Amino acid sequence: SHLAKWDRSGVRLKISVNLSPTTLLAPDCANTILSALQRWSIDRSRLTIELLESEKLDRQARDAAISRLTEIGIELAMDDLGEGYSGLRRMSEVPFSTIKIDRSLMASLIPRPIQTMVVIDTLNSMSGSLGKKVVLEGLETEAHLEMATRLGIPFGQGFGIAKPMPADDLLNWIEGFKFESDPMQVKTYLGGLAHHWKSGHDGPLESCPIAILLATKENVPVEIIRAHAELHSQATPDGSATELSEWLQRAIQQEL
Repeated sequence: SHLAKWDRSGVRLKISVNLSPTTLLAPDCANTILSALQRWSIDRSRLTIELLESEKLDRQARDAAISRLTEIGIELAMDDLGEGYSGLRRMSEVPFSTIKIDRSLMASLIPRPIQTMVVIDTLNSMSGSLGKKVVLEGLETEAHLEMATRLGIPFGQGFGIAKPMPADDLLNWIEGFKFESDPMQVKTYLGGLAHHWKSGHDGPLESCPIAILLATKENVPVEIIRAHAELHSQATPDGSATELSEWLQRAIQQEL
């Protein structure tokens, strides 16, 4: 009913709905979903079902239930892709159109920022290569958003974008929401580390986002400013990249 209401307001949206394993296996699951869509004249391509993982779910029964959904044109999203093998196996077995990288990875940014970014970037690249849309969950701060942008994550979810709200408030939120991302600027140390790791330092020092970041922050050691400047020289001394990376990682622990 909310989709129909938003349509009448000129805002055409898609909707995602979590589906528990128990509901998925119900014999009338696909027909119930289809009846609801027909009742409100909603095209089935506008609905995505997010499937929650359950190791106890019988694989044969799961596959049969999923086939019933895909046969009627319902798109599926994997709701919890993380570091575990089981998630990667599910991604290869189930015809997901969307992969949601689990928010639990974001909790690893403070103790292991580089390792966590490598995992997120790898999952994003792998999913994209398979033709899947990618959503990174758990984006709660400006630093998280900067990191996701620098890593090329196409879609995000989290309190840093929007908190849960009544459906009646959505149109006002859409009207007022603005997300600005300047490729030549980072404002957080996490965004700076993501740029340092992902983009390198091939351009001029004066326009480097990290140079601008370090110039606007307080109490940045002279040694770090010099180490970064050396990365833009033709002959980079060994250790400058590591020195900058390690300092940014320590700064992130204070920032997050």
